Amino acid sequence: NSPDLRKIWLTNLSEFQQAQKNYEEAAQCLLHQSAVISVYMNLLWPEEALVIENILFKRAAPNILIDLKAPTELPNKDEGIAGRESGFSRQGLTDTLASAVQLLKQDLLFESAIHVQRIIAVIQRTN
Repeated sequence: NSPDLRKIWLTNLSEFQQAQKNYEEAAQCLLHQSAVISVYMNLLWPEEALVIENILFKRAAPNILIDLKAPTELPNKDEGIAGRESGFSRQGLTDTLASAVQLLKQDLLFESAIHVQRIIAVIQRTN
């Protein structure tokens, strides 16, 4: 249940998929990473909470619901888990989603890219 570990694993998997030129798979990894960031950011820093409907994530990545579930145990943010400096912030979420959009465009998956851009639009409206 370590969000940092999950985020790092998904980043590494995305990089591997990119090296193999599997851009859609790489983007899906980043979308799952975005879901993890969103959930833990809302739990750890309620003042930065974002209301992003799960359906928006599901349209972009149909099997993402597992990463959108709130954990039963909250990690201790004082122990360096899920820190803002490691991407668990609105900016980190936006950057991760923007990277997913670029990968989807690179694979000519423009409809999927639009679904991800809709999530980015919700974040920008909140800001």
